[in-house]
Amino acid sequence: MIWLLIILGLLLTFLFFLLLTPLVLVIDTEKAEYSLTYRGVGGVNLISDAEELVFLRYRIFFLKVIFIPLEQKDL
Repeated sequence: MIWLLIILGLLLTFLFFLLLTPLVLVIDTEKAEYSLTYRGVGGVNLISDAEELVFLRYRIFFLKVIFIPLEQKDL
């Protein structure tokens, strides 16, 4: 029973942290910079490139991922 209360307390603390963390949205059409950042948690950047039409760069805590949604896959 005590473990359930500890886990519930940690979950509620994390949710309270998310409610107080600022959400930053940057849209700059002159520089073609688009990003959505949840300070302290992560964010996503939309980046246009000459080779690929567009790709997304995710950062969640310490994990960084680059995703190319329009990439053609070999079958």
